[in-house]
Amino acid sequence: MQTAPFVDPQTQLVAGGNSDEMRRQLAIKRIKAKNDFRVHLVVYLAVNAMLVAFWAVTSGWRPYPESFFWPIFPIAGWGIAVVINGYSAYFGNQYTEEQIQREMKRIAR
Repeated sequence: MQTAPFVDPQTQLVAGGNSDEMRRQLAIKRIKAKNDFRVHLVVYLAVNAMLVAFWAVTSGWRPYPESFFWPIFPIAGWGIAVVINGYSAYFGNQYTEEQIQREMKRIAR
């Protein structure tokens, strides 16, 4: 059984195609996406660590009503974006030629 080649939807490059240059361009694009995600993750961790430190210094030792853990909002909201970015970098943008052909048939109806 032969597997269908992967196609990058943005550049329309076929990863399983015959052209080494096409595979090279797709590989470079994927490496860049993974590196960009790593930078995003480091910035997320650094900024949120500073927010938690700021919270701890200003109100972390007080009883609950006065020391509500407000950094949870940027941690959770931005965390969702980090997860989506990570999924996209490592698992997204991979479509088989079979999936593309099936969708094209649906559109033609």
